[in-house]
Amino acid sequence: MNKVYLAQYIKRFCFLILGAFITGAAIGVCNRSGWGADSITVFYDGLAKTANISVGEASKWTALTMVGAAALIDWRQLGLGTIIAPFFTQYGIDLSMWLLQGAAGGMIGFLYFAVGITFIALGIALMVSMNLGKSSYDALLLGLVNRCGFSYAPIRWVFDTGLLAVGFLLGGKVTVGTFIAIYYLGKAIPFFRYHIELKVTARVI
Repeated sequence: MNKVYLAQYIKRFCFLILGAFITGAAIGVCNRSGWGADSITVFYDGLAKTANISVGEASKWTALTMVGAAALIDWRQLGLGTIIAPFFTQYGIDLSMWLLQGAAGGMIGFLYFAVGITFIALGIALMVSMNLGKSSYDALLLGLVNRCGFSYAPIRWVFDTGLLAVGFLLGGKVTVGTFIAIYYLGKAIPFFRYHIELKVTARVI
């Protein structure tokens, strides 16, 4: 491994960790917004309540469990980042929820939600673009994209809806913001990924 490749690898790995932490922190912000969050966060919330663990821990164990399913569908989507990212996502969730005590509600809450859901999309796109192993959920989705030939958005919408239903049954909080998030993330993640790969990956890494 030459020095140039090693330096590039370290840069990509740092960006991946940053993306994982941003995603987690944004999930926490959405949880505190009073407007809900994306469907997988509803699932985390329901699992956390059912298992009596933190939302961050729920995200970590869910992610690690999904790795097995992703490996069966398309192991090429997995890598070191698949194992490392859930821990930094957990730290981001727990930190932002600790800093933002109590639900915001009202217009301030909607601002929290809008910022949070945008940074969830940005963080996910950043992790995916580094190509060091997708997050377990995105590894599963992108594996299905490759296997089935469908575009990213419809597959994400189907799986998000399923997670929403299970999360609701487990006691997770569902609001109108959750349905906004399902549609928005399906569109925003590919958008951010395109621009990150065009401007960051190509020029910096």
